Amino acid sequence: TLKELGRRWCPEVIKAFRKRSAHTALADIRESIEELRHYREKMMAEVAATRSNCIKRRVGAVIVHNKQILSTGYNGTRGAMATTCACWGLTAA
Repeated sequence: TLKELGRRWCPEVIKAFRKRSAHTALADIRESIEELRHYREKMMAEVAATRSNCIKRRVGAVIVHNKQILSTGYNGTRGAMATTCACWGLTAA
């Protein structure tokens, strides 16, 4: 599940969301929707950033339109190029 992936990849994002536990069907559904929104907004960009090969700054992005994820991305160079971070003038060893 998304929550289990979050526990493994971004535990701080999972810990940041707390349910109020009203224990009614409608309240549980609304809380689950809020929880998924939280993960989409916070965790998806964090996960994309882990793919970055920038030495100093890992940045991820998620493009969302009409509540659907259209694309994800991250900074850094393409796979075939040397691992560099032009903004800092550094090259990985």
